[in-house]
Amino acid sequence: MKTTNFWSLSLLAATLMVGGLSFNSCKKDEVEPVPEVVENPLEKEAYFITGKVTDGTNALADVSVSAGKVSAKTDASGAYQIEVDKKGSFELSFAKDGYITIKNEVTVDSKAEKGTTVFYSQILTKQAESVKVTPEKDALLVVTQNTEAFVPAGAVEKETDIAITSFVPAADKKLKEVADKAVSTSTPQTTSSALALSSFDCQPDGVKFEKPLEIRVKALEADNDVYFTEVKHYVNGTDNAEVIYDDSDKSYVLQLDGFSVHELRVVTDLSAEPNSETLLSEEVDNLGKTTAVSKDFSVKAKEGWKVVSKSKGVTGDVEAMLMAALRNVLASEGVSEIAMSKSMAVSGDMKMTVTYKQAVIRYTIRVKTNRGVESIVVEQYGAVSQNIEKEQGNMKPEHN
Repeated sequence: MKTTNFWSLSLLAATLMVGGLSFNSCKKDEVEPVPEVVENPLEKEAYFITGKVTDGTNALADVSVSAGKVSAKTDASGAYQIEVDKKGSFELSFAKDGYITIKNEVTVDSKAEKGTTVFYSQILTKQAESVKVTPEKDALLVVTQNTEAFVPAGAVEKETDIAITSFVPAADKKLKEVADKAVSTSTPQTTSSALALSSFDCQPDGVKFEKPLEIRVKALEADNDVYFTEVKHYVNGTDNAEVIYDDSDKSYVLQLDGFSVHELRVVTDLSAEPNSETLLSEEVDNLGKTTAVSKDFSVKAKEGWKVVSKSKGVTGDVEAMLMAALRNVLASEGVSEIAMSKSMAVSGDMKMTVTYKQAVIRYTIRVKTNRGVESIVVEQYGAVSQNIEKEQGNMKPEHN
């Protein structure tokens, strides 16, 4: 008959229990990996306004550019960048000694992601030299190759220094609004506006005339017996009157009873169709690693505009006039590349992907001539958006 050694069994059970407790205690004392957590500079509440300033041909350095309380100076290439810490509309101002100061509004859309970049470029024009006019004599001022100003005797009460500068104005507000709405809603938009063919800064501002002063702008397209049939005279941005077309010398005539900003504008129908291009997708895979990493990279965006197509009647001087209007509202023609330096920081045990897309707006602009409706289609490169996607690993940021 077998006998059971209870003392042996008890000793074995006790040994196993102590061993188990010892094993569990070791598991609890193991240190779990803790990922390093860092702030990513790309997630800062920051938005950028950038662009270039030229005189129409050459870059302008040391131009003071301001947006609200924030300001910057253009570099040797005419480029500037302003950082703002909120979305919304900002009054953008461009100023340089000896040049006409330009002001306009630029908007960071309410739906914009952090890090969005908005582009705005401007042409600045040198102020014209002043000329003395007297009450006794007529005076003829050559404003540009195709523009003259006639001051009749008796227009001024006393000898007066006057200056008329043909300049490039700020971008057309309606065109800008329709483009912003198209991008924001991702749907085509239409409107009507009046694009500046010629803009004149007349000094001294506010002076009144006893007799009207005339500015005559040669209708270049009339050489081919074609001219715009809907042209307006704007004063300080407000529709003032229909422009007189003088067939005898084929000129548009603006009559001024006082000095301010006077413009010759052609009535247009506008449509804006939004699109986009992916510029870059940058990925950092730091999963399974505790140490944070950083990476510097560059995003190459496009700035400017180009002609895509035009109707058959947009040739010769008609095309020249429309191109002048487009340069007035979209800045210098042509597309250039802008490199934007970026830096990303990725915490431990994380995968991060940053994608940059640029809006592309296609404008169709229609105008009426005495021969029918003509159109021109252009593409302009717009704001660059930034989108960040994260994938978190299994490590816990804090040891529990």
